[in-house]
Amino acid sequence: MQHNFKMKKAFIILFFFITGYTSTIGQQNDTIEDTFDLDFKEFTEHADSILLLWYKQHLPFNREIEQNIFDNDTASPPYFSDEIILTQLNRMNSYIEMTFNTITKQYIDFYSKKRRKLVSYMLGNSEYYFPYFEEALDRYGLPLELKYLPIIESALNPRAISRARAVGLWQFILPTGKLYGLKVTSFIDERMDVIKSSDAAARYLRDLYNVFQDWHLVLAAYNCGPGNVNKAIKRSGKNNYWGIYKYLPRETRGYVPAFIGAAYTFHYYKELNIIPRKTFMPNKVDTIYVHKMLHLKQVSELLQIPLELLQILNPQYKKDIIPALPEQPLPLYLPVEYISNFIALGDSVYKYKDTLFFKAIRPSTYVINNYANMQEVAIYHKVKKGETLQSIARKYNVSSSDIASWNHISKKRPLKVGKTIVIYVLRKKEEVKSIPTNINSVDSTNTIVKTDSMAQEFNKEIPKTHIVRQGDTLFSIAKQYNVSVDELCRINNISNASHIKIGQKLILPSR
Repeated sequence: MQHNFKMKKAFIILFFFITGYTSTIGQQNDTIEDTFDLDFKEFTEHADSILLLWYKQHLPFNREIEQNIFDNDTASPPYFSDEIILTQLNRMNSYIEMTFNTITKQYIDFYSKKRRKLVSYMLGNSEYYFPYFEEALDRYGLPLELKYLPIIESALNPRAISRARAVGLWQFILPTGKLYGLKVTSFIDERMDVIKSSDAAARYLRDLYNVFQDWHLVLAAYNCGPGNVNKAIKRSGKNNYWGIYKYLPRETRGYVPAFIGAAYTFHYYKELNIIPRKTFMPNKVDTIYVHKMLHLKQVSELLQIPLELLQILNPQYKKDIIPALPEQPLPLYLPVEYISNFIALGDSVYKYKDTLFFKAIRPSTYVINNYANMQEVAIYHKVKKGETLQSIARKYNVSSSDIASWNHISKKRPLKVGKTIVIYVLRKKEEVKSIPTNINSVDSTNTIVKTDSMAQEFNKEIPKTHIVRQGDTLFSIAKQYNVSVDELCRINNISNASHIKIGQKLILPSR
């Protein structure tokens, strides 16, 4: 019954498209289409930029990639009428509605016709990445079609970094990544870890669905944030994606159509005569946990594995260093055929050329050799007149890129005087214990150091209830107090996460 209803609804939309029917819906679509050309142009430029980034990062390892990646040299695309495409979309048996209209058709054509060569490469890589995505989505009971999100987010490039400093396959910005437990330090960025970032993305998508109860709105919120979606809902008076389309940020207007276009193309690649290209990704990968600091070049030279392959499999290690400790082991992903050889090497792998590979690491060789006695602390620095990212980075012996990433700021713009930024540094554990825990204690460098004891004091001050204000959502409240939407719903007996009222008192979970 539900399938037949979807078919009827889709054919009605197609009827409006073909006949130019001028009902209220037709007029709304005309208004949407007035802004479409500019939206689609911006999407194609963004898509081409991330595809080009994918190409540049993969070319050094796979020399067989053609020089002109935007040529379409795969088998010619077949012609499918609108009726056939509509039938195919409905036969996908997707839990997420695959809308067909003049807008989504353009995005279907983009992936299935205009960028066929890049799709063929991504199809080859998807054999490696999709199982991780599907496992995470299935763990939280989410539609498996969401595995197509990283195609439009990052072109399946784990090292992709956007203009807004979103990172990884799932394009997490720093605050959201940390909210969902992804660790970001000078050495590690778990937003690039395929397993951990996929799990975090699945939890984020689940929380967004608990708020909006509509997958199109969830996709839009994933791209531009739930706050912008709520604003669009209030301004439009509608509670569906196509109703709020023209009120969304321009880059988000193409997000759901792009998702539909990518999902359709990947689902029907055989019918579209797109041939997956064999890539260098291994068929099977296994995990081994490292208990000491290790450089990927040590593994590469001893096991005769190309360094570029190790970097692709372990992109979360920004400086090619695994900063593991006996009490804090970290994963190393290797092709399964190399696991036994790595184990056989024992401690010799850690000693191989260690002075050579670690001599250039900041803050100093002393720190590396005594890493077990160090502790990472957050320093809050108030920007003074004349200071730049580079001068502050030199002061704390970190990189300006890391400071920009930690604080979600642009390296190109000057710092605002008086702005407080966070910097993560390594200090001796005995020094950390002697640091004052009072937030008002400022040292001579005009910095505020936050320690574990300070965090405990902050937690004590967190209120036990929250009064709902205008513009609040359960998601924004959960983010404010660093709790989950599920916890808020459970404690307050809320069955529908989108139904909260101004003035309502919510009990907050204990921290």
